[in-house]
Amino acid sequence: DSDTDDESDEEEGRKVKLGSRRKRRERLRRANEIASSTQSKQESKNNARTTPKLDELVNDRHGRSGITMCPHEILNSIPAHDIIPRHVRNQLDPKFVNKSHKNPPQSIKPLNSSDQYHTNIQKPLKAPPLCPNCKRPCPPQSLLFDEGYHSHEHYQFEKMESWIENADVMVFVGTSFAVTITDVALEYARNENIPVFNLNLNERLNSSSRLNVENLIGKSEQILPKLVEEVKKKLSKRLMQA
Repeated sequence: DSDTDDESDEEEGRKVKLGSRRKRRERLRRANEIASSTQSKQESKNNARTTPKLDELVNDRHGRSGITMCPHEILNSIPAHDIIPRHVRNQLDPKFVNKSHKNPPQSIKPLNSSDQYHTNIQKPLKAPPLCPNCKRPCPPQSLLFDEGYHSHEHYQFEKMESWIENADVMVFVGTSFAVTITDVALEYARNENIPVFNLNLNERLNSSSRLNVENLIGKSEQILPKLVEEVKKKLSKRLMQA
């Protein structure tokens, strides 16, 4: 499911293509069907339990046997306070993490003055976090190698397509340019003659007759504020000339 578009996708006229809108609509439709079916079963049993059993999610819409998608895969992310089992939830939910570190050892670095600390200093998890709905392991909120940008709503690939298509300038910060979104953005910059700024410690982009690149080598926390000030100055001049 990692491809973006094929001949059967419906919006072939798009200038920027990160994901398949056809596949996104199909996945949303199937997820909504499952969510609606699960809710109906729960209501018919007078809410005898709050989560469906795994065997309620093992048949797809054609009645074929096999694990199908859980609505959480497409529609909703799972908040830390809903993760199961409880001992894993207590390690991941900031509400519990903060309570357990009121008197942290000197080796723990505070996030801020409100006594909140990085969750990655916790002991290794003894079990994977599980979805409260289907009881399967929760995947991370990052794009996996076998997924497309249309695979989950939180990727918001259509918003990214719109941002790229409406950009007057592109600024890349700390990327290796080894993923699809940077390839798509750079190709659009080449086609539309959009200037590109690359803020990076090591990776450089080469300018060409098709790509106008300014490499800004250094720490982003030092360079970005200066770039923002320059943008503000140019915008102010445009407004005064308008």
